[in-house]
Amino acid sequence: MTLAALIRKGGLAKAATAIRAIPATQHGKAAATVARIATVAIAKPTSPATIDREAFEERAAVREFDGGLSRADAERLALVDLADDRIHCTDCAHLRGRVCTQAAMLGASQGYMPVLNIARRCECFKPLAAESDQRTGDQRWPGLAVTIH
Repeated sequence: MTLAALIRKGGLAKAATAIRAIPATQHGKAAATVARIATVAIAKPTSPATIDREAFEERAAVREFDGGLSRADAERLALVDLADDRIHCTDCAHLRGRVCTQAAMLGASQGYMPVLNIARRCECFKPLAAESDQRTGDQRWPGLAVTIH
């Protein structure tokens, strides 16, 4: 079934956000380790009252008129788009060159080089100084941190 058919059928009525797990194998070791770099997280419900109304209307209109979806389906997908609160490692002050300086906190070895273009939630995230939202990862996603044994 195509995505458009699933949407028309109402199959996305109960949308949630999930981050796919991405293996991050450390190179140059006799026995490679794999870092825990992704956690599945359920999206908090977002309502049109708590989002940027202009962005919501624009995204819904594009999906409705250019994508051929019903208004209800277009609005549902616009809410999913705007509810994505994930960041990229390039937005984090802990990234030095290509290396994450907090890798050990996440269960990876020193010198861990994350995939930079993948959106994620990270409990060690620290926004760059120029960012208006200065909440750290543990403040943005308090239920994300897990104990690593």
